[in-house]
Amino acid sequence: MWGRECETWGSEVAECPEAGAVGASRGGFFGAGSWLLCPASSHRGYEGSGRHRGAHSLAGLYLGTRPGADKGYCVPWSRAAPGPLPLLHSHTVLASAAESSSRAGRQTPACVQAHFYQRLCRQPAGVCDCRNWAMLEAHEAPDVTWDGRFSGTCELLTLHAFPPFRVLPGILVLGDSCPAHVVNSVFGFRQADGRKVLRSSIREFLCSEAMFHLGVPTTRAGACVTSESTVVRDVFYDGNPKYEQCTVVLRIASTFIRFGSFEIFKSADEHTGRAGPSVGRNDIRVQLLDYVISSFYPEIQAAHASDCVQRNAAFFREVTRRTAWMVAEWQCVGFCHGVLNTDNMSILGLTIDYGPFGFLDRYDPDHVCNASDNTGRYAYSKQPEVCKWNLQKLAEALQPELPLELGEAILAEEFDAEFQRHYMQKMRRKLGLVQLELEEDRALVSKLLETMHLTGADFTNTFFLLSSFPVELESPGLAEFLARLMEQCASLEELRLAFRPQMDPRQLSMMLMLAQSNPQLFALMGTRAGIARELERVEQQSRLEQLSMAELQSRNQGHWAEWLQAYRARLDKDLEGTGDAAAWQAERVRVMHANNPKYVLRNYIAQNAIEAAERGDFSEVRRVLKLLENPYHCEAGAATDPEATEADGADGRQRSYSSKPPLWAAELCVT
Repeated sequence: MWGRECETWGSEVAECPEAGAVGASRGGFFGAGSWLLCPASSHRGYEGSGRHRGAHSLAGLYLGTRPGADKGYCVPWSRAAPGPLPLLHSHTVLASAAESSSRAGRQTPACVQAHFYQRLCRQPAGVCDCRNWAMLEAHEAPDVTWDGRFSGTCELLTLHAFPPFRVLPGILVLGDSCPAHVVNSVFGFRQADGRKVLRSSIREFLCSEAMFHLGVPTTRAGACVTSESTVVRDVFYDGNPKYEQCTVVLRIASTFIRFGSFEIFKSADEHTGRAGPSVGRNDIRVQLLDYVISSFYPEIQAAHASDCVQRNAAFFREVTRRTAWMVAEWQCVGFCHGVLNTDNMSILGLTIDYGPFGFLDRYDPDHVCNASDNTGRYAYSKQPEVCKWNLQKLAEALQPELPLELGEAILAEEFDAEFQRHYMQKMRRKLGLVQLELEEDRALVSKLLETMHLTGADFTNTFFLLSSFPVELESPGLAEFLARLMEQCASLEELRLAFRPQMDPRQLSMMLMLAQSNPQLFALMGTRAGIARELERVEQQSRLEQLSMAELQSRNQGHWAEWLQAYRARLDKDLEGTGDAAAWQAERVRVMHANNPKYVLRNYIAQNAIEAAERGDFSEVRRVLKLLENPYHCEAGAATDPEATEADGADGRQRSYSSKPPLWAAELCVT
């Protein structure tokens, strides 16, 4: 588990024998300098030595293992009202007795309520959903008063060893009736053994936090807990399985209800013959819809309390707008989700379920981040259309409470308009167009992306670099700017590696022969799109073999010179009518720095952190997390900041966190 470290508490942690035991565990999350705290020894769940009885001024929770036991537990400070804690990524649950006592010790779903310490979480309180915890055990606890938010008898939920965790996700506070946030513990994996592994857990933890600080609607990462237990995973589905550590991610959102939650009532599908598990239970659908709207869209409930159809229409309209806004944000930061089915779409318009995601490196509109997406259904450029398709399925699932004709009309009216509006608004900010909104801006953005594609330019770094574009026609800095821009374009070696064929030539020939001899069978195999992409790769590879590096650079310079000329002309129009050119330039740069991140979670950065964590060193995870918490950092000298760069290691795998990916990153495969 990790979170913000608090140096002033390090000595207290180091002196606690139980904390030391936890810190020395293979998980390696705790130790001197961590935010782990010791409890009031009077709490009967605590079996420590009581050395820190006088440490009540250090408000917090102790998380660890009981001596001689294989289960983790956490203990709250008794009657402490300390003020805000300097923590961010630690979330533990105390549940009300009424909610949890009957569920104690059972490996079944449980839903408990919790008040979150608002000043710590920096967001509204919410409901804690423990349905994915392996096993819960209830303990009586004394009356607890925390910041005046709750006082009463609580129960402590203990996660039993499944597998035997050394630590529990840590913090917070409690209650029995408040509206709240949901904490969702993620165990699941494709092999249906209920285990998630360290590799994918670190990726989800880091990316959800990265997206939050980028300003993209998302679930949050509460904690990440690993254990010494391992499971076998065939990471690349190539017959080479390996052992990986079992891990749990705690995620936080107002709710984890998805589009797919409403599809459990669907009748048999005409293609698959499958029906939802609650087909015909219209009563449940009505209850679910009422709950979602009243709980998460209360303003809509209040405005249409007497007309359910209009209420449901307003709800679907708002979900459509939020989803369009979310995917527009994705496109503007170069985020690819990877698996956009209806079950991975939040009813609140949040980015949810981080699996085989990725951020664009070299700009490619057809980039597929999920190596198992053979048809390219979830390619970067297709994400808006797929989200719209998912909304269509939600509209179908909501009928008859929302007539399908009305739902489809709302979707047609709202989605494209909202997506284009927000996308262009964001793109204008990324280009520093702060004065005017012109129709020609759409063509300027389209031409920029085309130029980036033709030159293999790095998506994130190119946008970041444009803030330093000299607007004066004869600026002495233009040559330097062009040189830096060319560095962000793909080299000949990078392009040849990117467009190398993925299919054996003999297999490709056989597939082409099948397409000619038996097109019906070929169509049933569903490989047409994959074959088309492979043929494009072969053709592109052939052209690259005939190209020299000098020719590539000359071609790239020509493409960029053409676009930069159009960009300067557009900036001149933006400048016209402003009385102070210096103030306009300062505002332009400020807006661009606030909308073009320097740091995103590139796959190679995540991979370096994962490999270190698998060796028991979580310092790289913490370092990356710290950078991702400030993605728009652009101060002078940041490139040489020790937090922003690392010297090349023995294997040459460490480099600046804001640089283009190294060649070895092309070998990374996420499924």
